[in-house]
Amino acid sequence: MRGLCDQLSELSNYLFSNAGALIDYASSYRRGERVSTAHVESSVNQVINQRMCKKRQLRWTRDGAQGLLQVRTALVNGDLERYTGVPLSTTKAA
Repeated sequence: MRGLCDQLSELSNYLFSNAGALIDYASSYRRGERVSTAHVESSVNQVINQRMCKKRQLRWTRDGAQGLLQVRTALVNGDLERYTGVPLSTTKAA
């Protein structure tokens, strides 16, 4: 029982700490907004599977895919300039 209490306390702390980032899916659904990311996840999985396939000459390595993911995440989050020192206005986002 103590383990359950610890887990519930940890969940509660997480939810309160991240309340600003949590999405109210019920409200979004009532407004007619899309609440599923399955279509995006499916597209991403298809691209990754195609690029990681051993039959392709220009396939990604695991390290290369991880590096690309980190750069893309930094670009989307607006942190790329901080890591590269190159102003974002001189780069083109894909």
